[in-house]
Amino acid sequence: MDIKPNSVVHINLCNLHSVLLVKNKDNAYFIASSTLCQVSKGYIRPGKLIDVIIRHENHAQVRLKEENIVSIPEIDPEKLIKFINDLSNINQYNFLTNNCASFSAKVLSSLVSPTIKLENRRTFQMPQNTHCLALEVKNILKNKAEEDTYF
Repeated sequence: MDIKPNSVVHINLCNLHSVLLVKNKDNAYFIASSTLCQVSKGYIRPGKLIDVIIRHENHAQVRLKEENIVSIPEIDPEKLIKFINDLSNINQYNFLTNNCASFSAKVLSSLVSPTIKLENRRTFQMPQNTHCLALEVKNILKNKAEEDTYF
C-alpha cells in the first residue's frame, strides 16, 4: 500500500470495520479508529504500519483487499488531525450512531464544504456507506481541483 504524503486513507475491512490513516509531509502516519472502548489515535512509525493494519484485520477477522482502500491525496493533514482531536463526542461509542464508520464519516465529511450534500453520509453509518463516502469525497475534491486549475 503506497500512501502519498498529505493524504488520508480510509480502509474498509470487509464491511466490518473502518480505519483512517493520515500521512503528513514528513511521512509520519496518524491512525484513527473508533472501537467499543474508545478512539485509538496517534502517530505510528512507518515500520509499525503493517503491524497496525494486521491488528485491525485481526479485530475484524478479515484480510485487507485493495478495493477496500480509498486514498484521498492533497489534504492538510495537520488540520485533519486537529479536527479528529477536537471531536467532542469522540469516546461516546454507540453501535448505530457513533461507531467506527460514523467516526470516519465525520472526519471525511470535514474535507468538503458543509454546503455540499453528501449522498453517502447517513444517520446510521456503516463501513460500506463510509467506503462509498470516501469515494464520493475523493471525487468531489478531484473535481474541485480540476475546476480550480481553469481559473
